This record gives sequence, structure tokens and C-alpha cells, in this order.
Amino acid sequence: MAMAAPSIRPVASVFGLLLLVFALSSTVIYLVSSSAPAAASPSSILPNLRPFATTRCTPAPPPLRVFMYDLPARFNVFMYDLQVELMDILWKSKYWQRSAGRDHVIPMQHPNAFRFLRDMVNASVLIVSDFGRYTKELASLRKDVVAPYVHVVDSFLNDDPSDPFEARPTLLFFRGRTVRKDEGKIRAELSKILKDKDGVRFEDGRARGNGIKTSTEGMRSSKFCLHPAGDTPSSCRLFDAIVSHCIPVIISGRIELPFEDEIDYSEFSLFFSVEEALRPDYLLNQLRQMPKEKWVEMWSKLKNVSSHYEFQYPPRKGDAVNMIWRQVKHKIPAVNLAIHRNKRLKILDWW
Repeated sequence: MAMAAPSIRPVASVFGLLLLVFALSSTVIYLVSSSAPAAASPSSILPNLRPFATTRCTPAPPPLRVFMYDLPARFNVFMYDLQVELMDILWKSKYWQRSAGRDHVIPMQHPNAFRFLRDMVNASVLIVSDFGRYTKELASLRKDVVAPYVHVVDSFLNDDPSDPFEARPTLLFFRGRTVRKDEGKIRAELSKILKDKDGVRFEDGRARGNGIKTSTEGMRSSKFCLHPAGDTPSSCRLFDAIVSHCIPVIISGRIELPFEDEIDYSEFSLFFSVEEALRPDYLLNQLRQMPKEKWVEMWSKLKNVSSHYEFQYPPRKGDAVNMIWRQVKHKIPAVNLAIHRNKRLKILDWW
């Protein structure tokens, strides 16, 4: 049976709670047509896993029932046997078998989520923070959804100075770990180039305790916030900058961004390649040469889009939860195409 389009609002309230915790855990979401007979409860099969929530959506027949099972935080990295057991349950499910999992949505926000058996769920719609640790055979923009990290700093709610440009005396701000792996190795190089430069605050630290307070103050008093890659191309720092209304300066050739079919990041962000960023004085010269009017225009647009990165309960129209469900809805035609093709192909493809 083809998957009907889910209504965003009835299920978003359930998904809101889920998204607040799925940076530490994985969750399997079954989108099940209510016209089909109910399957045996996975909670009766898998010990210590109970249904996270059940709700009904009624936009148009047939409605969907959304079942969510929140998994232990250790599930992603250490619990190989549990992952195997869960996959056994999924593969035996009539709902998984009817589409080979193509009409299932699996949040994988943590870079190590489902790390042992990812290739067994590669036909499902995955919700990821970026594709830094996923192969092209597993995840792609064609079928998956990029979701924002939950921001760590508080949102800047009263950012209405008479002169926003002068209200932010620092040109460029960065605070984070400078020793990273993969593409994040650029941080150490940037530290050598930018640290102690006029107008720059480049600090090594963690976003914990007083570090969060320091990051909040630094972002709110800076015109631009640096976002180099970490262990993966994206991180919560980018979304901290957005809700602080500090224009992001993104350095990465591989980053994918949330909701990009609806949001034009070039209107409120700057992008540099790794080569450009490491060129002495190039980055700072570009920032210093931006006219005040252009900066204020980008700052205003950044303020206007920042609500899209707020995870709220109950969800509101246009917030992160609502936006993610809209992205899932956009994938439904491709899901139906894949399901229908799979019924007649003699040599099956993975999608």
C-alpha cells in the first residue's frame, strides 16, 4: 500500500519530544496505514523497549498511525546485539516487508547512530544532521532529510538595538575545540592564522557550564561567527550562531544544510572554501570590506529565519519540528515512486 501524505500538525507534537532527545539516541518511526490490520506490538517482542507514543493523523484517507520507539542512548555505539535484534523485528514486520522499509522514517541525528547496521536501513527515509559519516550508498539528499542540531545557547529574543552594526564590536567570533579529526583539522590551522588578530576572538573551549555563557556573550557581541567543520561538516555551533543573529561564516566544501529547498542560506550566511579560508588575511579582508548596509540586510534576514531552528513543545507553525515534518512530506512522492518501481523490477536497486 502506498504511503499517504501525513498531516504535519497532529503528529508534530509527538515528534517534538522525540527530536529533543534524538541527539543521544535513535528512534524508529513506522508510518502505518490505519486501513491495514494492526501488527503485533514490538514492545511485546523486544525487552525494555516500550512504545514512545501513538497518534492518529486524519488529513485524507487512508490516515496514518505513527508508532515511535525510543531506544537507549547506548544503542547507537555499544549495543550491537540489540541492533541485530531490532533489525530482525523490522525485517519480519509486514509493514517493513511491504516496501522494504522505504515508507519508514528513522532519525539518525547522532553521527554514530545505528552504526553497525546502517546498510540494512538504507532504503528508509533517514533524518540526519549531515552526511559527514554516511556513504552515498546509504544516505543522500534525494531521499533523506537534513535536520538542525538543537542549539546550545539561548535564543536572542530582544535583539533590537537602534544600530545593530555598532552594537556588535567584535568582527569575528569562534569558540570550540581546535583539535578535531577529518575535515575538522582545519580548526588548528585557522587558529594559527586568526588568533590575536584585530577584531577577532578565537578561543579553545567546550560548550559546557560557563563555556555556554561565554559563547552566548561572544556571539551576541559579534558581527560574524566562524563555522569550520568539526568531526563532521556541521555542528550545533552553526545553529547557535543563527539564534544569536551572528552572521555565519561557513568553511566547508561538504556541508549540507536543513530546509534548503525553502531557505536560501546565501542571504544571511557567507561561504568560503578551505583553500580560501587558509589564505593569509583573505577571510578577514572579505569580512572587513562588507558595507554596513549589506551587513544589516543580512542580519535582518537572519533574524527572520531564526524561528525555523527552534525545537518547541508544543510545536508551532514554522518551527524546527514543523519544518522537519514538511521535509518528510516532500519525500513522499519519491517514496511512492520507489515502492511502485520495486514491484516490477527484476534487478532490484537499493532505493
